[in-house]
Amino acid sequence: MRIFAVSLLLLGVLPLSSPARAAEVQLSLSRLKAHLQPVTLTVDDPVYRTKKTYEGFWLQDVLKLEGLLEKPADELGLKCADGYTPALPWGEIRERRGLIAYREVGQPGGWQKLKQGKKTITPAPFYLVWAEKDPSLPWPYQLVALQTVSFAEKYGELVPAGTAPSAAARHGVELFRKQCLKCHSLNLRGGELGPELNYPRNITEYRDEQTLREFIRNPAAFRARSAMPGFPQLSDAEVGQILEYLRWMRDRKQPLHP
Repeated sequence: MRIFAVSLLLLGVLPLSSPARAAEVQLSLSRLKAHLQPVTLTVDDPVYRTKKTYEGFWLQDVLKLEGLLEKPADELGLKCADGYTPALPWGEIRERRGLIAYREVGQPGGWQKLKQGKKTITPAPFYLVWAEKDPSLPWPYQLVALQTVSFAEKYGELVPAGTAPSAAARHGVELFRKQCLKCHSLNLRGGELGPELNYPRNITEYRDEQTLREFIRNPAAFRARSAMPGFPQLSDAEVGQILEYLRWMRDRKQPLHP
């Protein structure tokens, strides 16, 4: 299975082959309009929590236009202006209907404003929405670029090769990759929307376990208008595995990169 193989690669069980160099494409509305035909899509939007109709371009068509479908990679990275960087396995991309929207149909100014923590923002310049109802799919707004992602190249430092984490930490690294890496970084590898969690001090060095468990479950109980969502879908065991992985990384800090 791809996910299992990627986990083993990150954990140093699989050898790091020579990966393809990552590619990044900045999204340009003028370029997309010049080469692609806009379409509309009505969706049940989980961000606004209501039906919305958007105009944009099919994700598959954008990837083909920019030549990214031919780039060997593990996942497609979605880069947002606020530092949010979710990623999708290539297999999911080919099976889903995603629309890179550039405006909401019938909305004055193109977009309805929304709250992000203490800020009021719009999804501009682009917002990736999905025809499918699947809570596992990210809905990134303020989308600015698409990236091909090679884990060995970009995230190999999250679990240095030649080490042997516990069974709980092995499960925790995969959970961290799926749930946390899009917003947080370890050793400055990962998302930029949330704080760095390992360097120079690991979060488990200054927050006790019970507080971290409660915060992960419901950040809004600690901080008004927290930009971090809660994770009630994670079991107690899964939260513990993430914390075990973070504790394991305490002794594996790496110097800041230029």
